[in-house]
Amino acid sequence: MAKVVGCRPRLIALKLKTKTATGIEEETGIRCTDRLIFPRGRQRDFIYSVKRELHKTWAELYSVLKQMIGEECRFSLRTLKGWAWEQQSLPVYAAVPLCRLLKKPFSKTIGYIDVRPGNWGCVKGEESVTRCTDVC
Repeated sequence: MAKVVGCRPRLIALKLKTKTATGIEEETGIRCTDRLIFPRGRQRDFIYSVKRELHKTWAELYSVLKQMIGEECRFSLRTLKGWAWEQQSLPVYAAVPLCRLLKKPFSKTIGYIDVRPGNWGCVKGEESVTRCTDVC
């Protein structure tokens, strides 16, 4: 089991070597750190449908989801709301437990249209910073 230090949903540097992660990868065929891209409004509808179906507050939904995901990926209540408000793309490690809560299989039927690597928003920025420090 790999020890993950400071794991945040946006910047997952290590590939998770846990039962939860391998189970998600085997179930979906997608790495658990990858991000799902939804059409505008579909990610919000998906998360709100889970919240409505379970009759939970944000804090209750957060605690249930946190127990299902485990300690390998830490995220906050604010991050959960950010996913619901479509400020960040939804990672696979959060989407699969949400599907399980809805008792639906994880597939394209939840509405995602693309899968991107977990660090797809950071790569170009990291490259430009590296180039800048090489020149300076």
